[in-house]
Amino acid sequence: PSKHLVAHRGEFDGGIIITDGYASDPGPCVARRCWLITPGGELQFKPQPNDVVVKMKWPKGHAAA
Repeated sequence: PSKHLVAHRGEFDGGIIITDGYASDPGPCVARRCWLITPGGELQFKPQPNDVVVKMKWPKGHAAA
């Protein structure tokens, strides 16, 4: 996803990456990234200073998968 953002820098302000967080660090990126972590997931690396991390929660009354 980061390579795509860099290749199309003039078209996007940034990108949203939806993940469970269990992947290796993709390294720095000149574009802004938002890591949207699915319920039960955890980011496995320290985000870059220009990254935003959002952790999703299960809805109330929903049993975790």
